[in-house]
Amino acid sequence: MLASTIVHEAQHARLFRLGIGYEVEIMARVEQVCYTAQKILGLRIPNGDEVVEYANEKLRGDIEYEYSDVASIEADFNALDELGCPLWIQKLLRWHVNRKIKNYQNDNKQD
Repeated sequence: MLASTIVHEAQHARLFRLGIGYEVEIMARVEQVCYTAQKILGLRIPNGDEVVEYANEKLRGDIEYEYSDVASIEADFNALDELGCPLWIQKLLRWHVNRKIKNYQNDNKQD
C-alpha cells in the first residue's frame, strides 16, 4: 500500500509537470488518473490484490462528490467532531461557512 501511495502521488507530480493543475473543476478527473496508476501497480506486483481492490473501490465511488468542496467541508467538520470539538463551536462554524457559501453564490450569479 505504501508503494501504491507513492505511485499515486508521483502521478500527481507527473501531471503537474505536464501543466495539469488541481483546480476544483478537474480534481475528480485527476484523482481518477492517479487511482488508475495505483491499480496498474497493484496488477503488476506480487500480492497486489489489496492495492487493486483499494483503487477499484475509489474508482467505483462517487469521485465527483468525494473531491468536491462540499465533501471537503464535511470532512473538516467530521475531523472536528472526532477531535472532540464542542458542538456549539461546530454549529457556529457551520453557520459561518454556510453564510460564506451563500454570499459567494450570490456574488457569482449569472444575470
